[in-house]
Amino acid sequence: MIAQLSLPHVKKFILEHQKDDPAVLLLAASKYPDIPVAAAAAQIKARQKAKHKIPSWHACNDVIFPTGIAMEQCSSEATAKLKSEWLGGDKLVDLTGGAGVDTYFLSRRFKHTCYVEEKKVLGQLAEYNFRQLHAPNIQVNISDAHFFLTEKAFTADWIYLDPARRDDHNARVFLLSDCQPDVTKMRDILFRHTDNILLKTSPMLDIKLALSELKNVKDIYVVAVKNDVKEVLYAINKGFSQNPGIHTINLTNSGNRESFSYDSHEASVAKSVFSYPKIYLYEPNAAVLKAGGFKLIGQYFNLSKLHPNSHLYTSDEKLKDFPGRKFTILSTTKLNKKEALAQIPGGRANITIRNFPLSAEMVRKKTGLKPGGDYYVFATTTMDDKLVLLICKKYPFDA
Repeated sequence: MIAQLSLPHVKKFILEHQKDDPAVLLLAASKYPDIPVAAAAAQIKARQKAKHKIPSWHACNDVIFPTGIAMEQCSSEATAKLKSEWLGGDKLVDLTGGAGVDTYFLSRRFKHTCYVEEKKVLGQLAEYNFRQLHAPNIQVNISDAHFFLTEKAFTADWIYLDPARRDDHNARVFLLSDCQPDVTKMRDILFRHTDNILLKTSPMLDIKLALSELKNVKDIYVVAVKNDVKEVLYAINKGFSQNPGIHTINLTNSGNRESFSYDSHEASVAKSVFSYPKIYLYEPNAAVLKAGGFKLIGQYFNLSKLHPNSHLYTSDEKLKDFPGRKFTILSTTKLNKKEALAQIPGGRANITIRNFPLSAEMVRKKTGLKPGGDYYVFATTTMDDKLVLLICKKYPFDA
């Protein structure tokens, strides 16, 4: 594949057609007899995805991207760069190299980096791309992770693992014990080579369940991009036996970073205070919600919850640094068409459901509200179990 796609006339074809529909190109394959159109179309599709997912790789015209699952499952540039802030030292070993995105960005923090990948095609592609990206400190090894650990003599400051989350039938799996390699069985052999492990897991995996399977977890990182949780990572230290720290990060649309860190024990003993809606409404971002810091975030920012199951918070104070969305509550109404439309000129609003028995679409039908506009309606339940609509607008907290 590399030999074909690196030919000058094929590279030129890919770059000239990188904005075209790959499916249309495939149908017109007979027009390009000297081009491997199927491979080129797959590459164009991958480049289109990489433009936003891995922009610095996309900017390098010589990079050849993996296709299919490898491209879907690889880290984004934003999350890979974030991980590189937590690690550093003389040597890193990435035992599940894959597309090489994490390896590449992590390698910037180490003198020596070892990429390990059992699939020969992926490994050769990563090695080719590392050369194009001028990353000479990365050594590529085509090997099974377990074989590499048992047969190679090495010590590393960090070992990184992102186990494959597909079974033999290509179906998604989430439990650590169902992933490959199974890190729950590798702890002792991993610690023969390092004191520090960074493990990336499915964002769907329950954190408490993961902690029951893992030992020596020092830090947990929950990473969201544009309020969508993408990664949950566990930093494991050989001698650590205390409560892990929890760090939530949301990389926002504007390029800012919402962070909230705490000790897991703090969260377990935190208590909530409840009240009816006040002047401002606060909704934690997806990373905070995934981490389970529901009580602590209210306690930390001196906020009151609307209901034990709502995870919406209210206050008379304006909080600029709250990790999530922030609104001014204009009014509170019942689920009533006449009342809702009277409060929202133009009849357009963005509807969010939180602890409410109806879907957003059903709320729209009952209120006559159309999508869009500057108003935000939260359909939720108050502390006295009443169903309400909170009519809000985003507050200019940066003013």
